[in-house]
Amino acid sequence: MDKSISGFLDKLRVVKKNVVGYFKVVAFMFSGSKIVFATSLITNLILSQVPVLMAFTNKLIIDALLSQSNTSRSNLEPVLYGCFFLFLLLFQNSGQLILVFINENLIETISKNCHLEIMKTSNKIESLNYYENPDFHNRRAIVENTALYLPIN
Repeated sequence: MDKSISGFLDKLRVVKKNVVGYFKVVAFMFSGSKIVFATSLITNLILSQVPVLMAFTNKLIIDALLSQSNTSRSNLEPVLYGCFFLFLLLFQNSGQLILVFINENLIETISKNCHLEIMKTSNKIESLNYYENPDFHNRRAIVENTALYLPIN
């Protein structure tokens, strides 16, 4: 039993490190462009609710069709719900296109900030011998390859 508790605590420490790292990444993204980050977050939250609205609209369509089959009157209610469902589909697709554009702008801003931070850090190094050392260029190349990369226009 002691072994399972220590294993659980080890996993909890790993999760804690990941959560702290995640918040550091989010803070770095937020520092890049606050407006673009907030717009992306709000758009994601809005678009995540569309499938719920679509499922509820499907329920309303089915209920309207079933109530219409019990009566002999003609009713436009299912047609109106169907039009609303099509509007939701259009809204979801256009929202996803807008979200792709917003996220590309956010990633470009973040990559510019990554490059600036790499250059600021390398400029803080006082010794010129360090720049002439091949290890410096190898480490710089590894950092640039692992960072989010988009060419700076």
